[in-house]
Amino acid sequence: MKSIYKFFIIALILGIIAWIVYFVVSKNSTPIELIENTSTSTTTEVIDISSDTGGEDTPTSTTEQTLIEQSDNGIFDDGNYKPETVKTSFSEFKKISDVPAKFYWYYAENNRIFYTTENGQIKKVIDGKSELVEINPLKDLISVRPNQDGSFVLLRFTTASGAIWGIFSSMDEKISPLNPSIADAIWDLNNEDIITLQNKNGKIDITSFSRLKNYSEGVTLIPEIKLLDVDLIKKSQDELLFVEKFGNGYTTSIWQYNLKTKLFSTIRSGLLDFSIKTTPEVYFSLSKNSGFSIENTSFKRILPTTHNTIPEKCSAFLSTAFCFVPQSSVSYFDWITNFMFTDDLLYLYDLNTQIEDQIQISEFTKKQIDAKNIIPTYSSLYFINKYDNFIYALN
Repeated sequence: MKSIYKFFIIALILGIIAWIVYFVVSKNSTPIELIENTSTSTTTEVIDISSDTGGEDTPTSTTEQTLIEQSDNGIFDDGNYKPETVKTSFSEFKKISDVPAKFYWYYAENNRIFYTTENGQIKKVIDGKSELVEINPLKDLISVRPNQDGSFVLLRFTTASGAIWGIFSSMDEKISPLNPSIADAIWDLNNEDIITLQNKNGKIDITSFSRLKNYSEGVTLIPEIKLLDVDLIKKSQDELLFVEKFGNGYTTSIWQYNLKTKLFSTIRSGLLDFSIKTTPEVYFSLSKNSGFSIENTSFKRILPTTHNTIPEKCSAFLSTAFCFVPQSSVSYFDWITNFMFTDDLLYLYDLNTQIEDQIQISEFTKKQIDAKNIIPTYSSLYFINKYDNFIYALN
């Protein structure tokens, strides 16, 4: 028995010695591994903004990427840098079109201007030069309505069988005719589907057409509507606005239809010489009753305006609105019928701070501007000058 006890005692002592050796070795090796990892991580996270890389690509750490995304009031959208605010000062005045333009739009994906000429041709501007889009000229082009990013455009033009609507793809540069029974059309909020006034055997329905179905099968939203000579506005997912068209000396009413409750309500009435331009951000309106105002989608003034102008001289992008303001009083009817031209100043309106400010442009424009069809982008402000109908840009 004593020999057995001796054996266990010796084995226990050897086990304790082995554990001590293992503990000491592990304790010495672990800090080295941690220091190496910590050193590697620190090297990755260091951001050197002053050294010159000589044009070589360098890895970007997560921290560096975060700092870049948060800097300069900008964001990254699908890898493309987009500032969160638009430029509000300009130093260059540039003619964009090579001939007078009747309509135009901005295709955001390619940062490109498309425009239509007086003889119905469609042109695009690439690297400062106008190129002809290879489609047959559109006869008697009546209306052009791009969606929000300019990727698709509703066009109304005349064919041998009469006036029809079609959709132009800015990507494919092709026109797809729509059902000839469509009398009027606007874009839905998803910028792909359309809402139309559709003539069905002399009765007018409000109908929705889906791009997924190639705009061939309509869904009736309001059957046999009694409102005539109105403009459609999609206010929200469930609300449609009907605005009586302008008539000199006549009053205008605005009605709202709720697609869920299927009820009409009067929003405004008795508006004399009324005009409105809507953007996703704000509405611009003018009437003899209340003058010019910038409103939210509920028609509530959201900031004070000290100058009267015409809604067609305004637009908004993100949190900034731009308006060209005539230096003297102007009749809306005389302006839209080209009996009167204006000499404009440029104002911006910060929709967050509610500040109105004039932008000085006269020192480099060197010409009178009577602006219409305003399109602000991240870095430019486009418009047509009514004096010559060319497209210009403030950069």
